[in-house]
Amino acid sequence: MKKLKNLRQTDEESVELMSDDEIYDSVLSKVVGPPRSSYIGGLGAGPKTKTFKAGQCSHAIIEEAKRRADEATRRADDAEKQCMLLANELFEMKENSEAQKYQLEGLLTRQNETDALVKRLLEQLSSTSSSMRSDG
Repeated sequence: MKKLKNLRQTDEESVELMSDDEIYDSVLSKVVGPPRSSYIGGLGAGPKTKTFKAGQCSHAIIEEAKRRADEATRRADDAEKQCMLLANELFEMKENSEAQKYQLEGLLTRQNETDALVKRLLEQLSSTSSSMRSDG
């Protein structure tokens, strides 16, 4: 490995440049041998890699992935619709609140007017009854 690295540094123009990973793989394959397709390197005869030949990816797997993607899209659309409904409902509640506030202000104004009218009537009644007593 050191030899390949030194060669790379001294003679960059005539030697095809190899990365550190490529140098490591080259030396490892010379020492251990080329990788075998059914074994994971460095783990002996234990676990095996899952191998798929071209086109072996089953139709069922593809359909399941499509179904899950469609389901996720549908749920996202449903969530977006719910958000829009809630936003509209909140807007309507605010509008109703504004209308109710306006109505309440109108009622308070009328209440004050009524209170003032009752007060005047009581004053007039009081003055009328006083004058009737003094006349009598």
